[in-house]
Amino acid sequence: MSPTFGPVVTVLFLAQAVLLRMRMKAGIIVAMLTYACGAAWFGWALWALGFNWGRAIGIAVMVFSIIGRWNKFGDLLRGEASWDDSDDKDERRAMALNQAREQESNDDDADEENKPLTSIVLLRRSPKPLDDKILLEYLRDAWDEQRKLGEDDLFAVGDNPIFIIKSPQGMWMVHNHPRPYFDESPAPKMGELRLRKALEDHTAWISVDLMNGFLGDLPTDVYYPYIFRLIRELADEDTLAILRPETGQINVWNDEVAKSLGSTDPLEDFATPVHSPVITVPDDDPRMKAAVEEARRSFGTFREEWAKRDPEDTYIVKSGLRGEESSEMIWIEVTGLEPDFIHGTLANEPVDLDGKRKGDRVEAPVSDLYDWAILKTGADAPMGLFTEKIVHQVQREARGKATGTSGPDAATAPS
Repeated sequence: MSPTFGPVVTVLFLAQAVLLRMRMKAGIIVAMLTYACGAAWFGWALWALGFNWGRAIGIAVMVFSIIGRWNKFGDLLRGEASWDDSDDKDERRAMALNQAREQESNDDDADEENKPLTSIVLLRRSPKPLDDKILLEYLRDAWDEQRKLGEDDLFAVGDNPIFIIKSPQGMWMVHNHPRPYFDESPAPKMGELRLRKALEDHTAWISVDLMNGFLGDLPTDVYYPYIFRLIRELADEDTLAILRPETGQINVWNDEVAKSLGSTDPLEDFATPVHSPVITVPDDDPRMKAAVEEARRSFGTFREEWAKRDPEDTYIVKSGLRGEESSEMIWIEVTGLEPDFIHGTLANEPVDLDGKRKGDRVEAPVSDLYDWAILKTGADAPMGLFTEKIVHQVQREARGKATGTSGPDAATAPS
């Protein structure tokens, strides 16, 4: 409508359309100049003709249009992106993603003994919803709580199942796969039942791997605390177990394990068992049969000690408890003793007993007794524990079998 600005703006719009169609950077410059002219027109009108909301909104629209053009094409003007990928904020990120995928392909062919993987894996009950924007928020929560790092210092690119991360400490790869971690499940060879159940139940996994460290000649162990902090952010209620592929260490996931990842020595603490062992021993194992018979024969001693017990002493028995679909040998802290029944509370966390938890009240027949122990205040050693040495033997045997096959090393199963 303006005889002064109207023709100029019209020509500029036509020029930018032609130049952008020809993929010329001049088109971007002309586009930004067009919006600058629009902002100048509305500004002049606001100054010369007086304030109204239409002119004020016009200025805002022009300014935001300039900002939008810069966000869309600024990297292209700086030579950091191409016309084929003008929306990429930094072409170097795309290059990093391609390099990472090439490295992953090379790693698949490399000898794992000569090239150990600095990585931590979470075994999950179900796949984790994840994209690069969500992952960046996890990164900032784990590594940049004060939100001080710029987008060149900390970024995430990619899409499922592979993401690439850049941080001041190094380049990292995040895997997020909706499938079991192992080609052949090691669950049947796992002697500890909690770990076996986690291996059986997991259907997905997520990992954080070090690709290239920026901390000089320091050993790769210095990168694990960063991995653990991010892994703790990525974990949720669907997490079943945590695995270190480099050594085969594995542990059942729970709040105590999550807390240990922030300790001063997370490599040692994360694999420390937080539950008592639950080990499968064949019913016909002669060693176990003899130990159970000895425990039952000597249960009279337990009764005698119970009758004169000190309140500070601890009396526990191992008994078979049955659920609707499973049964389990478990320790019970005794609170009451009858001729035919033992009353108490679960002394450790069950694997799968109809939702029962540590501390729940239970009742067990004396006929199902498998072992007993008395821990007296000030005593050098507990009384009883007839089956425990057999459990340890069986556990060591299971470890030997597991370490001779692919998959996690059972040497970190609770003992």
